[in-house]
Amino acid sequence: MDFLCKDENVLSQKEKEEIIKMMAPLIKKCLYNVSFQEREDFEQEIIAKMLSKLNWLCLQDVPGFWEFAIIHENELE
Repeated sequence: MDFLCKDENVLSQKEKEEIIKMMAPLIKKCLYNVSFQEREDFEQEIIAKMLSKLNWLCLQDVPGFWEFAIIHENELE
């Protein structure tokens, strides 16, 4: 998963497909608790929400260790 968001802070179509493929067994396992008629709808909703959150995470500006340390040090003073 280190390859995510390296270029341009967006997920490529290939990366999205790979994430969906990696998460498919877990999603299928969770859907056993849902009625058979609703499984496909829930699966689509889970995948859509997951991709939405991944895109949101890619756009976050997370400080590096030293940036965080300097900010935290300034807050303590």
